[in-house]
Amino acid sequence: MQEQEMEVDVGDPVKASNLLRLIKQLLVEKAYDGVRMLFQSAQESEKNTRLLPHIAMDLYHDVCLENLSDEVNSQEPELFDCSDELLKLLAKYAPLHELMLELMERLEESSSINVFGAYLRALQVVLHRQGRDKPQAVEWSLNSIFTHLKDLPLPEYLSEGYDEAQARLIEQNEQVEDLLAHYITVGLFREPLRDEILQQDVRTPSQIFRDCGINRRNIFTCFFIQLLGRPLALLEMNRVKEDLTRSYVQQVTESLTQDANQFLGDPFYLLNLVEQRARWLRKLDASKGVYEMSCRNVFLIEEKLPLHAVAMYYHSLFVGNQLPTNAPKVYAPLFKDVTGFWQALPEIEKELLDPLGTALNFSMAHYRAYKERVEKGQSASDDELMQRQLNMLAVNISNSGMAGGDAESKLPDIGRQEKLDVLASSITSLETLQSLYLRASEIIEQSARLRRLANSSNA
Repeated sequence: MQEQEMEVDVGDPVKASNLLRLIKQLLVEKAYDGVRMLFQSAQESEKNTRLLPHIAMDLYHDVCLENLSDEVNSQEPELFDCSDELLKLLAKYAPLHELMLELMERLEESSSINVFGAYLRALQVVLHRQGRDKPQAVEWSLNSIFTHLKDLPLPEYLSEGYDEAQARLIEQNEQVEDLLAHYITVGLFREPLRDEILQQDVRTPSQIFRDCGINRRNIFTCFFIQLLGRPLALLEMNRVKEDLTRSYVQQVTESLTQDANQFLGDPFYLLNLVEQRARWLRKLDASKGVYEMSCRNVFLIEEKLPLHAVAMYYHSLFVGNQLPTNAPKVYAPLFKDVTGFWQALPEIEKELLDPLGTALNFSMAHYRAYKERVEKGQSASDDELMQRQLNMLAVNISNSGMAGGDAESKLPDIGRQEKLDVLASSITSLETLQSLYLRASEIIEQSARLRRLANSSNA
């Protein structure tokens, strides 16, 4: 969207001066509804709005700037509200960049949430007018918002660390409440701008590679993620209330994460850039976080996208379960056979799995029957066979030189209880192997069924 061209009544600046005097007089008389009627009534609205470009900045300095203060808000709230409405109206007609600079300065210096909100609503209108032009100016405007949030006072214990008891009460702290109120106000500010950008700033089919330069969409993406860092990151993000309701911190975090997801498209895109910043690219100026080729990629600049804010973004994705369902998969798709395993599976089952299952069944049956005969005192033949096998094992160990001293070729017979202990241990080991075998067979069967369903649906 290009900067809007407002229709100006250039023929009669005298009428514009008269309109300015009338507005001031009505405000002195506290006729606030009369001021509203000048721009809302069907008879007066069109005529007066055509004159606003002549007097917009005078109206800003003489009326809005003077009345948008905490003192006026507490003593004359109606005057404050009327000035707020006038500021939002004149933001449509005032010289764009002159008013933008004024708003940036006032946002950084705002003394309360009410004053901050008034200037923020006007900036929203200005950024709508700005459109995709001059993204650097958009970035400066968003920086002024973040600067104000960053400078808000907070309890000292947030930086020092706090225990679980303090975490339960953290949102009841007056300074934290004020911070969250500012974040919620910023959320209302960004919603219409977000919707406009998602509709207008779309990658064309001919644009193969992502544009990582300074454009409006990338600037807002960095802004959303930047807001997830300090000071918001100092608050408790993981605590779940007893009634399972979401805390204000969680609501703010989820909203910012979802906006960033929409703008990025692929939430994993930043991981590669973090890797570049941390390992491969040489910094040109480490103190400023400027990297090689960063002029072509805004995501490589620490000032625009702090690494701790990126970390909080991925914390929200994975720990806060904010990963979108349509996010690209990191690993190979489930049903894409890239290993050749499914082609070799019949032979694996024939040569390995089936014989293994049969052997486990026979071994389990043999050891259980042997244990039963030992318990009944009917294991003489089995004992003789086991003794011969143990003696053969002793001979092999002796011949290999592993036995120390003059090892005898025969091992002593073990008692009934020792046999039962050995058999119980063997049966337990076989049961463990059998459970692993059955689980592997179950997984293979489920995967094969899913593959068949996927193939049939694709067909």
